[in-house]
Amino acid sequence: MTELVTDSTSPPRPSLRLVEDEAGVRTLVCRALPEEEVMDTEDAESALVLMVVGWVDLVITDIALPRMDGCALVARIRDRWPGVPVIAVFGYADGKDVEEFGFDGFLQKPMDLQELRGTVADLLRGVT
Repeated sequence: MTELVTDSTSPPRPSLRLVEDEAGVRTLVCRALPEEEVMDTEDAESALVLMVVGWVDLVITDIALPRMDGCALVARIRDRWPGVPVIAVFGYADGKDVEEFGFDGFLQKPMDLQELRGTVADLLRGVT
């Protein structure tokens, strides 16, 4: 009798870092992305520590953050992890105001959750 062997392990979920100082927005984004492993933090410094500790596939960051803003954060990410896509989230500026900083995607607040999911999926697949 031949025994069928199946691999019960599923592929690893994409690992995302969400940097957002508003708790309600963090909760909303985490719930909107159930297929991804989202680790959230309220400031850029903590996000950088999380990135040193473990692999990350994509970062979503607010632009307006305490101490280090999202534009400074993307510069640090590009220096150390140049291949990691970064999405900018902003509520006060036009996307053109932050384009020069090297973000891979832009989302305006209030976020459209379908647009969020689509942008994340495209960047994880390497479609920009």
